[in-house]
Amino acid sequence: MQTIHRHMITPSGSTIQIPADAEPIAVEADERIPGLLNLWVRLNPDHPTVDRTFTIVGTGHDVHESWTFIGSAVRFPGTWIKLHLFETTKGA
Repeated sequence: MQTIHRHMITPSGSTIQIPADAEPIAVEADERIPGLLNLWVRLNPDHPTVDRTFTIVGTGHDVHESWTFIGSAVRFPGTWIKLHLFETTKGA
């Protein structure tokens, strides 16, 4: 059985423990805390977890070629400021 879990990703990036086969399914800005993104992940809670690291990147900032794009979100509703979420490491 799979479930959906929400994780908060901070502007400096976050490492979370989720299964290696967990699938990121949605990204949204948190209206309560500027710069924070919410990440929803579909996972099997019975699978062993690994550390997976996610990094927030602003438009125009450097992105390493090895990073995996997860999604983008408007930072402040009603503006054009977007933040982009990348997975920078993935557990094996």
